Amino acid sequence: MSAINPSSQGMPGEFYSVAQRLESAGGQFRMAWFLGAFGRFFAVVIPAVVAILFTAGIFDLPHALRWVLLLLIPVVMALAYWRYLHKVLWQRPDYAQIARWVELHAAELNIPLENRLINAVLLAAELQRLASQTELGSLADPRANWIPEVLREIDAGLAVQNLGAVVPWKRQARPWLVAGILGVIAIVLAALFPNQISHGFAVLTSPGAFVPRQGIAEILSVTPGDETVLAGEPVEFTVRISTPTHQIVRTTISFKFKSGKKETAQMALFGENNTSYRYLLPSAAEDVTYMVDAGGTQSR
Repeated sequence: MSAINPSSQGMPGEFYSVAQRLESAGGQFRMAWFLGAFGRFFAVVIPAVVAILFTAGIFDLPHALRWVLLLLIPVVMALAYWRYLHKVLWQRPDYAQIARWVELHAAELNIPLENRLINAVLLAAELQRLASQTELGSLADPRANWIPEVLREIDAGLAVQNLGAVVPWKRQARPWLVAGILGVIAIVLAALFPNQISHGFAVLTSPGAFVPRQGIAEILSVTPGDETVLAGEPVEFTVRISTPTHQIVRTTISFKFKSGKKETAQMALFGENNTSYRYLLPSAAEDVTYMVDAGGTQSR
């Protein structure tokens, strides 16, 4: 809504002051509703994004579902934008609409406007229509003579009214309160479960790739790595880790054989400072890929 001089569009000059008041009130109403809509937008988007990150971070999802979750984020944002922000951002109310906004909220606050604003808009529109009949002389509609006087009286009565006082600013605090509470909850969850959140973020930024989890341990090295061994020969797998207090952590190794068979085994602790674990595969009869999990941390 732009600040339009009514006279420049053929509106009567007696309506100019009222129109300026409506322009100002309309701008404040739109700003208030934009703030409220933005709060509602965040109240929807924040929990949705946190839930998606947690889902991606907690569960080992197939790549297809990862892509679904990734695409769900812009879908939720688009739906929330359409539901709460689109109309507020792009609506261009006319004077009659603004007058109704003001008078409805004024009635709730017991401010006596008595339909004067909407009457002024309607009278100005009628006077604009009658202006085309001035060349009729004595045959012209007599209302063209007294409507300007009524408009001046309405303007004088509105001069003592603060139309900005009816703008519902306080109501817009409610969606922001909800959004703020949800934001604090999201921050607390991120502080309590940083590994899940960071893993979910990593998964969604690389939905088609394997993303190892990060637990309480740090994997320093894994052997034998990607090597070729003779069929039927035993293979020893070892992993070196680091934990904050050299604590013993559950360490497993998972195998996926070329035939499709899967196996998971517990690795045995050896050495000093609880930093080394090993497992002996009795026979490497076929190609196999493996992954070590030490204290919730996965190897690549």
